[in-house]
Amino acid sequence: MKQRVLLHIDRLVLIGFRNEDRNAIAMGIREAFSRQLATPEVLNKLVGRSGQPRLRIDPARISFEASPIAVGEVLAECVTRGITR
Repeated sequence: MKQRVLLHIDRLVLIGFRNEDRNAIAMGIREAFSRQLATPEVLNKLVGRSGQPRLRIDPARISFEASPIAVGEVLAECVTRGITR
């Protein structure tokens, strides 16, 4: 049986990034979450946290030269690590 996950990000605050990069960063986050949330380990951990309204994550380490999509992928990976610990 397949489970469907609906993830709602209420607010994404990007300080220090160019305004015109926000859509590409969001796309990177969306694409990375699609891959990462498809794994059983992450999905099971996420379901186990269903009553938890917030998730604290470690700071993201992002290269200055990273593309906006890569920035989104790094941010999604940080959130996924926060879910699975």
